[in-house]
Amino acid sequence: MQQAESTAKNRPGIALQRRDLLKLTAGLAAMRRIGLGAAAGPAPELFTSESGVLNAVLEPGFIEREIGGQTYLLVAYNGSIPGPTLEARPRDTVRLTLRNKLDHPTNLHFHGLHVPPDGRADNVFLELDAGGCAQYEFKIPENHPAGLFWYHPHAHSFSDLQIRSGLAGLIRIRGGIDDIGDVPQAVTYDVVLQDLEYFVWNPPHTPGHLHVHHPAPEEPHPNRLMVNGRLPVLDEKGFVAETVKVAQGGLLRLRIANASANRICRLAVVSPDTAVGHRIWVIATDGNPLPGPQTVSELLLVPGQRVEILTQTVRGQGKFSLMELPYYTASFLQPKAASPLVTFEYEGSVPRPLQIPQRLGEVSELLSWNLPVRRVEFSLLTTPDGVIFRINGKEFDPNRVDLQVKLGSVEDWDLVNNTFMDHTFHLHTNSFQLVDSAGKSELALRDSIILPRFQSARVRIRFADFPGKTLFHCHEVFHEDRGMMQVIEVVP
Repeated sequence: MQQAESTAKNRPGIALQRRDLLKLTAGLAAMRRIGLGAAAGPAPELFTSESGVLNAVLEPGFIEREIGGQTYLLVAYNGSIPGPTLEARPRDTVRLTLRNKLDHPTNLHFHGLHVPPDGRADNVFLELDAGGCAQYEFKIPENHPAGLFWYHPHAHSFSDLQIRSGLAGLIRIRGGIDDIGDVPQAVTYDVVLQDLEYFVWNPPHTPGHLHVHHPAPEEPHPNRLMVNGRLPVLDEKGFVAETVKVAQGGLLRLRIANASANRICRLAVVSPDTAVGHRIWVIATDGNPLPGPQTVSELLLVPGQRVEILTQTVRGQGKFSLMELPYYTASFLQPKAASPLVTFEYEGSVPRPLQIPQRLGEVSELLSWNLPVRRVEFSLLTTPDGVIFRINGKEFDPNRVDLQVKLGSVEDWDLVNNTFMDHTFHLHTNSFQLVDSAGKSELALRDSIILPRFQSARVRIRFADFPGKTLFHCHEVFHEDRGMMQVIEVVP
């Protein structure tokens, strides 16, 4: 999550304005014309740790799903989109069985978790062939932040297709903010956003080969966001027909994960009928609590990012929505009009008004003297065979170590985007602090940030606790699969 204001001066339409909401009417009419419908499917399972152990089985496989009267062949964990939610606490042991029911390789990445990058933990260099079975096991560190994380495949050259066909699931580490102030009494709602823009069409389906279907604009799913595995169905007033109930005087806590492969999501909480925005307090970024709540008017989530927000439900009547607002990426607008994702409806009241907590977590600024500085440059190379996405002039090679760092060291990295499109920097295993982005810094921990086109940012990283080989890359997964990724080795 990153505030949209940091890039407003370089992009038309970034500031939340009434015209964004006025465009909604035309957009809703178009959606009704093409007959968008809910993508019905089973609710995700919940696997919770018991007696300090989380046991779960994950089975990625093909499923048929009817969307807007058309049948698509998607990919899901355990038959649901999103996949099962994994819930544990610090000090718990996680034991997972992965059974590959696909006809191509896959594996698991535990996005944002600070756990070992090798062995049977967050080892993305392992690949499980079709029909295979693998065991994952690791311990959540005692000092691990409590927050929202997620898992997804990371098999090189297959990640993009698998994620945008449906493979993703939440990880919730309990504790921390869950128990602070009035937060336990808040209405808590998880929002998983997925850009299932490429569908695997059925028929035909040839074993060993995925037939990728690119929906045409007139088809029932023209690049629309899935919300918790469903397409929002809208009523005649522009609200999502199925609402979430909130009480007057209460708190609404949204835990939002952008589990999209490539979509950057610009979000706000507004009342579409009045174009009035709700005040938002950010309380955690990428699973890490902030020292105190930060007020914003809108959010910008790049692929892979998570954010937790609070808003006070004080209006007392009517409805309001979490909405996606237009955002310019490269040379096109996505979406073309403001679009409701989740609608909330007032019902009843709480005995006393609930308050936003003012103290959340402890975040220490990383030491800043005599630090080595590395330059990490994102670039493109156009060839007769297409575009190659590169970091520091090199295309990804899993057998090459690109950077070597010392365990326990702290480094500054200058991230430079020399391309005409936005990128998302993501680092495995360790979080980082944003030291300088367009003159702004923050006392927060992240594992992913936006790199706007032709701009740069400096991040500060502590390589803590775990030696071994891991990765950093662009988390717009189309770019990652086409070379924008490198291997980093943390040595004792």
